[in-house]
Amino acid sequence: MEYWKWHTMRESRRLLSISSGSKLVFSVVLLLLLGSCSSDDPVPLKEAPHKLVFVYMVADNNLDYFAVQDLNEMEAGFPPNTKDKLVVYVDRGRNGRPSHPYLMEISHDESDAIVSPILRSFPEQNSADAQVFHSVLNEVFDYYKNENFSTRGLVLWSHGNAWLPGGVSILTNRDKLLEEEKKIKSFGLDNVPEASHMDIKELAKVLGNYHFEFLLFDACFMSSIEVIYELRNTADYLVASPTEILSNGFPYQHIVPLFFEKKAAPRQIAKRFYTYYNGKKGLLRSASVAVIKMDELENLKNRIYDFSVALSAKQPKVLHKKKVLQLDRFDGAWIYDLRDFLQKTALANNLTEEYKKIMSQWLKTLIYEENTPFMVKTIDLALCHGISTYIPDRTHAGKVNQYYKTLSWFKAGGYDKVFDF
Repeated sequence: MEYWKWHTMRESRRLLSISSGSKLVFSVVLLLLLGSCSSDDPVPLKEAPHKLVFVYMVADNNLDYFAVQDLNEMEAGFPPNTKDKLVVYVDRGRNGRPSHPYLMEISHDESDAIVSPILRSFPEQNSADAQVFHSVLNEVFDYYKNENFSTRGLVLWSHGNAWLPGGVSILTNRDKLLEEEKKIKSFGLDNVPEASHMDIKELAKVLGNYHFEFLLFDACFMSSIEVIYELRNTADYLVASPTEILSNGFPYQHIVPLFFEKKAAPRQIAKRFYTYYNGKKGLLRSASVAVIKMDELENLKNRIYDFSVALSAKQPKVLHKKKVLQLDRFDGAWIYDLRDFLQKTALANNLTEEYKKIMSQWLKTLIYEENTPFMVKTIDLALCHGISTYIPDRTHAGKVNQYYKTLSWFKAGGYDKVFDF
């Protein structure tokens, strides 16, 4: 305030020669000027937080080649000259260079080389272990804690089997059907030191410490009502597929820019995935995708629970399985279309009013779903509606059915009232 002290002293000498009327005007102006230095000045607006998206890539398996391909796509799609961050944890196969896990910060590059800097390397570890995943998440967010970042999204990239427990997998024999693609992509397979999967309940427990604008599964079969409900508190939106995802995965060069839009763009991300594969020919024209608005999930759950209660009162109740669209088409028969199951069961049990109530909520929860006509020319997806479910029966191994009873959806959706196994 030294300047103001000097300024007011100089002006007081001039006031001696100014008329009384002018003195009043000048005094008012001077008070306004002095007032502008008060502690009531508006605080300058802070810069909006930058966006941080994290990709957890478990590629220590037969998807190693496609991990490199997707990293290259991420570099091509990442916006240049931005303060936003796309951070990737990569665990490649034993022949990868490097083969041990590492953390990298994606930078824009349109060449065929991977040029993004590595932030740190890890010793060889089981990246499909929930505790390892938790440790990596903590490390990433701790690394950026002093910077102005909002945690925008999480991408989980690997093999996966919907809700199935470790040691049980949705086997595929479709490799022989694919001419240009050698693998089918499905979350959480690490082959070192031996094959290991991440339990969906353990994944949910880890993610319970965080909340994301969107959670994207670049993995097969993860748009399962059992998975979705287990992860109901982890994100605003969930983007996933109820079927396989071809090994090329999501087209990151097209969707990465959407990660950093002003508002989260899950519908646009899913649409670009669908459009990319729908433009292919032959076996490669294979895709299905859904976007779940997670704050509407509880309402959908309530409608399905009421449906289950009404169904349980039917004697005898009719449960369709063979006539329902099976989305895995393997001997295991784990994955069925949820809406097709509800609709056919409603018709067989005269529960059309209960089914209508489900449908009134369905489109509020499932805000986008789309699919190509077929999956690798073997599954007709005409009755695919974006969310799958398991239809329990006694033909499956007892330990798997017993495990299913421990999932949150089993009681939340009223399945405990309907299925006897």
